[in-house]
Amino acid sequence: AKEQGLQCGSYLVPTIPIPRHPVTSQEAQELLSSNSPVVLTGSGFCESATKWNLEYLNDNIGDGKFTVYRSRDPNGTFRFHNKDKNW
Repeated sequence: AKEQGLQCGSYLVPTIPIPRHPVTSQEAQELLSSNSPVVLTGSGFCESATKWNLEYLNDNIGDGKFTVYRSRDPNGTFRFHNKDKNW
């Protein structure tokens, strides 16, 4: 089997796949209980962020020094966004 990893220059940084499960699934609960990594889907946790744009953040983020990243993609998505898996 080919070793999984992220190539960083001449180094291969070992990686492991992280399972994805609906937040209400038994598999997710078991992984969480054992302190194992899991990507939770269907939580609705980030739904409020769908209205965030630069104007909204400017009006609502408050006083302070913040870093905001803006996607160069015309659809406003970031490199690792996958519409079929994330929504």
